[in-house]
Amino acid sequence: MPSRSSASAAAKQVLIFLIPSFIQNIVYPSAKPKSGNSDRPRPTAWLDGMRGIAALLVYFYHLSYSTHDVYTGWSPGHYQLLRLPFIKSLYNGPAMVSLFFVLSGYALSYKPVKQMRNGEYNALFSGLSSSVFRRMVRLFLPCVASTLMIVVLIRLGFYQSTMELANDADRLFGTREHHAWTYDTTTEQVWVWMRSFWGFVNPFTEVGLGKGIYMDGHLWTIPVEYVSHEKDLVLSVADFDIREHPSFYMRPSLGFPACDQFSAS
Repeated sequence: MPSRSSASAAAKQVLIFLIPSFIQNIVYPSAKPKSGNSDRPRPTAWLDGMRGIAALLVYFYHLSYSTHDVYTGWSPGHYQLLRLPFIKSLYNGPAMVSLFFVLSGYALSYKPVKQMRNGEYNALFSGLSSSVFRRMVRLFLPCVASTLMIVVLIRLGFYQSTMELANDADRLFGTREHHAWTYDTTTEQVWVWMRSFWGFVNPFTEVGLGKGIYMDGHLWTIPVEYVSHEKDLVLSVADFDIREHPSFYMRPSLGFPACDQFSAS
């Protein structure tokens, strides 16, 4: 059996891995790459800024949609300042989610298409094969931590203490989110979580096709993004020998079906 010190070191490495990279560089500067090009921005670094802004606007949307009407725009009878087109975009969550899909389609395609144009086929196929598994881990591992945290909060009774507010239609007259079920035993609660999460990860189930997971419906975008990424990989393999690679300009469109699905939901 591993010693207590080695188990503690392994747990520390896992926790560090789960911390966002920009926080890692501040807390653990020694872990930052030492190469000469480490300070040079990546070609797609500007997308990180756009996604960061979009994430902040989605946060504003979720913060306010239970207590405010965030869906009605500037129209007869609704001439408030916050409903003006530009100002309303500052809390327009659905539009920002659609932007996420389009940006991901572009960012994930940039390197493979660049390798195609340079004739780096060995690096291309090596990167595509490893990306299948790395992308799944990067997308779903944080979801394991967040949903398991919900299980812990349920068992500690935090959800029960806010049940009255969650069901108060006078204060929460907008979109109301249901509380996760509390089961009789911890074993049953964990079993339901494990079974639900398997359906969440499996792209061939209804949950995996973008219906969300009952513990956190906001995670519906994760399996949709993963399936779109797999479609992108298939497209890369199918057209790697096309000279001009017009599909590069079509890659962001892989997010459009997800955008349509979100608009219809």
